[in-house]
Amino acid sequence: MIELLVVVAIITILAGLLLPVFSRAGERGRVTQCVNNLRQQGFGIFMYASDYHDRFPSHHVAEQDGVLKEVKMAIGGNDPAGLRSINFPSAEIRPLHPYLRRSEVFRCPKDHGMGVWVTKIGMTWLQAKPTCWESLGCSYDYNIDGPPSFLHRTKLPQEDPHGLAGKASSWAPEPSRYILMHEPPAGTIDCLPGGSHDTIGDWAHHFWHYSGNGNSDIEWHNLKNDSRRLMSPLLFVDGHVRFFEFSRTVKADPIYSCEPTKDWIWYKPHQASLADSGW
Repeated sequence: MIELLVVVAIITILAGLLLPVFSRAGERGRVTQCVNNLRQQGFGIFMYASDYHDRFPSHHVAEQDGVLKEVKMAIGGNDPAGLRSINFPSAEIRPLHPYLRRSEVFRCPKDHGMGVWVTKIGMTWLQAKPTCWESLGCSYDYNIDGPPSFLHRTKLPQEDPHGLAGKASSWAPEPSRYILMHEPPAGTIDCLPGGSHDTIGDWAHHFWHYSGNGNSDIEWHNLKNDSRRLMSPLLFVDGHVRFFEFSRTVKADPIYSCEPTKDWIWYKPHQASLADSGW
């Protein structure tokens, strides 16, 4: 009996030691899947560009009834859920549909959605929940129509607020650093609804990778005290993909969180503003 208890105790200890190892291995596997997803999306975008005179997808597409809808959060994937179809395009007209169809490459395995309003119908507001994949049909964001900083603010004037949309690949400065696609945790898009801090000065961030399965949305005023990390894979204009952490960048300057670093560029400044900048 004593020997059995000793064996059980040893197994329990070993299980406790191995569980974090298996958990980290699982997270690494999901990161690898996301990197591969973005690489496949990159192939789709380059096929699109080859069919459209070396131009990236525009910032909107037209439904059969002529209604224009933005593709920033819907470059490919599935149909949007329910009434979100009011402002999100159907799967068949999304720019990458001819190349990748309704593919799982648009689904991040750690997609926790975004607790922010993405569709308004009268007095009803809909969020990107439970996941962006289930609600919007796509987990990934196309880096157009302003970088994902607070109110799209940048320290230098942008050459074009639509960014890469409809541009030739040569338009992007330093293609190996210019971001083409990303996940929501790399930036912010809106305020978090509800609570005493729901103001234009308190915007939302989202934890996906390496963050567990708890509440994935957080207001900026609480972010500095949270030990979780804001992490996202990035697809660059030259086609390569890397996985980055954005926590330090966002916490260091939450208003202007999308300024250039040695690793990435979010926007192209107006040429007249470059002379006195550090670009």
